[in-house]
Amino acid sequence: MQMMAAAPEESINAKRDVPLGIGISVIGCTVLYVLMALVITGMVPSSQINIKAPFSEAFKAKGASWMAIIVAFGGLAGILDTIVVVQYSMSRTFVMLGRMGLVPPILSRVHPRTQTPVISVLFCGAVSTLLALFVPLADLADLTSLGALFAFCVVSAAVLFRRYYQRPSELAYPHPGLTGRRGAPLWLILIPFFSIIGASLGLAFGYATNTHYGVWVAMGGWWFVATMFMWLGLPQVFRPVKVATPLFPWWPAAGILTTLFLIGSLGLKPDNEKGTVRLDPSNWIRWGYACLVGVVLFGAYGITEYFYNRKHGSPPPRHADSPFVEGMAPEHDACSGDDIIDELPVTCPYVEDKGCKAGVIGAGGVDGHARTEKDVSAVEQA
Repeated sequence: MQMMAAAPEESINAKRDVPLGIGISVIGCTVLYVLMALVITGMVPSSQINIKAPFSEAFKAKGASWMAIIVAFGGLAGILDTIVVVQYSMSRTFVMLGRMGLVPPILSRVHPRTQTPVISVLFCGAVSTLLALFVPLADLADLTSLGALFAFCVVSAAVLFRRYYQRPSELAYPHPGLTGRRGAPLWLILIPFFSIIGASLGLAFGYATNTHYGVWVAMGGWWFVATMFMWLGLPQVFRPVKVATPLFPWWPAAGILTTLFLIGSLGLKPDNEKGTVRLDPSNWIRWGYACLVGVVLFGAYGITEYFYNRKHGSPPPRHADSPFVEGMAPEHDACSGDDIIDELPVTCPYVEDKGCKAGVIGAGGVDGHARTEKDVSAVEQA
């Protein structure tokens, strides 16, 4: 599912293929997970399941050691598959961030022959290798789970917020997806938006601290009322024209609730002496440190870019849908298949007429002529 979500540019028909792939993978994995849970609890009592190797130990306990070997090979294949998926999706994420200028643009470069982000793949692989070498595996697993859940929560919140609010600068220039309706004041949007997040946090930490059921009822009611208000009381100013989130706003609001609830559950550790679970905030603390490091690195890069642009001038403006990415060196003006000439390769509409070997348009434009915004607009219209 994670790889499908990161691969719309590499699919033949993203509008059809990406939702279909995500749906099949999520439903398929859910069914398999439930079936495996039924099998393991039918073989071994739930209190006696070996968390580190549940199926292998269960088959050994039943005298089927040969089956434990097959399960071990299946687990190894699953680990390798997960590594490939994570590296694929993470590298494509850095490509997008590089195109937006949020990380160094070199991470968004695509190899002209293989059409893959080689630099981003190598960078993500190096970071993953260092973490695997120096961080305990159990802590790294919980940290990775927290990171994935937090990312899904942020995406759900962003989808929820952007439907109801667009900056005035975005509304001034009509683009696909705008509904033409006048949006509610920002403060009126933020009240139910933060209410959904607050109620979800209340449910999550209420579960982690084993609080009174009345808190669950209050937080659940608060979440429901806030979501209902956004559904019935706020006009949507934006709606995607290609792939729109179904059951809006209930679906993203439920995404916020479930991801934060699972984040809260990662603050629980098994207490082997009492046979229960106990609150252990060490995972949350480590995640907080990791976020702090990320903010420092991101902020340092942003400040560096700010002072660089003050000294050398800001990059030339470009239209939101422009395939060009500015800021490349003058020696890469010509469209050639021998060099990486663009951070964002796109299909060249002038292959036959202009002899564009690589099938891409660089920052200098076709034959190095489209350097100004006016020229870029002319090329786009053509």
